[in-house]
Order: sequence, then structure tokens, then C-alpha cells
Amino acid sequence: MQRLRLIGALTLAALLLGACTGGAPRTTAANASATGTPRPLRDVTFMAGFRPQANLAFVAAYVAQDKGYFAEEGLRVAIKHAAGQDEHLKLLLAKEIQFTTATGAQAVLRYADNLPVRAVALWGQRGDQGYVAKADSGIKGPADFKGRTVGIKSGVVPAELQAMLAGVGLSQTDVKLQGVGFDPRVFVQGAVDVYPVFLSNEPYAIRKTGTNITVFDPADYGVSTLGLTYLAHADTVRDDPALV
Repeated sequence: MQRLRLIGALTLAALLLGACTGGAPRTTAANASATGTPRPLRDVTFMAGFRPQANLAFVAAYVAQDKGYFAEEGLRVAIKHAAGQDEHLKLLLAKEIQFTTATGAQAVLRYADNLPVRAVALWGQRGDQGYVAKADSGIKGPADFKGRTVGIKSGVVPAELQAMLAGVGLSQTDVKLQGVGFDPRVFVQGAVDVYPVFLSNEPYAIRKTGTNITVFDPADYGVSTLGLTYLAHADTVRDDPALV
């Protein structure tokens, strides 16, 4: 099933990127001089905010690398993956990488916190962030989160969670927040009652452990969401718009 998802995502990303490039290699001002001599490639680092997986924002970068689209634009892109603890955001703020990923909600929160980051691309009109609880936990909806241990992955309380709680008259003070990182075993082993997931793949992975779960998609509770974004440093957007 995961293989089918990956193939589907690769196909979609290839179609999207192919449409943008005309489907064939081309000579651009970025990678060739007036005489047609190739110019040196510019080094750029893209760090995905999670381990390799088949979501559109990540796969688009993989496909662009594989098909040579970055090179056509005069770029030599190193694709890396964050190890956790907001590594990708810290490196972006330090200008050690040029681009990373964040959910639409995270991008808005970072901007509201006056961090010098800007969203430069949006992938998808619906978010991929959700929550799961064990089917026998008695948790049937956000109202049942009250008094329970709820995991958060990035050190920031997601806007989706805050909105889900607000929709049933609760706030984050009504739950016990606990950092969980990206290893679902903490949920499977009972360390938290409610675990944050990427809806595209993590519920499937958790069920593969033999754990029966209930999935909570914020959109099902009236919470409008957005897909993943590409983030760049505000200085890069201002000073190097051609790169962006």
C-alpha cells in the first residue's frame, strides 16, 4: 500500500513538474551563457522537515532532482532531512540551508512569532496533520481530549489542535501536552493518549503494529487547513528573489 502511495505521488509530482518545464530539457538563462556555455551550478540546500516519505512537497524535490530540473535552473541541490527538534527551522534561521518545509499552520505561527521566515510555495489545499487515539481508549472526539496526554512533535502547539479544542470549549491548558518526536512507538507503548500523525501514512504504519486506532482529521471538526509549504529566510526572499 505504501508502495502504491509512493508511485501515485511520484506520478503526480512528475506531471506537475513536467507541466512547468514543458516535459523536455531546456536551456535557460540560469544555466547557460549567451554563447551556450554551461555556467557553474550554484549550491543550494533543501532540508525536508521529516524523514523521507511520499508527501507531495518532499516528492516534488526528489523528482526535480532525479529529472535534472534543478540543474536546468543552474542549481546543484543537496536534499537533506531533519533529525527532529526543529533542526530544519534552526538551520534556516542560521542561513545554513536555503529552503525547508512546514505546514501551512506552522508557517503562519512562525510569521506571527516575528521569525524571519516566509512561505514561498504551497503544496495542497488541505493539511496532512491529524491525531489518533487507541480505539479502546474511550476517546471519541476532541471533547474527550480533556485531561488526557496529547503529544506534540515540534515544540509548538499546532494551530489545528488549538482550533479543535476551541471548537468544543477547551484550550491547551485542559490537556497534558507532551513532546513526542517522530517515533510512534511512544504512542503504541502507551506513553501518550493522543498522538499527532501525518494522515497520509502514519495511521497505516501504526495499524501495522496491530494497534487499533481512531483517527481525528481536523477538517472533520470544522477546522480549515492548508497543505505543506516551502519556507525560505526573509533575507533570501528580499535579497535573492531570482533564487526563490
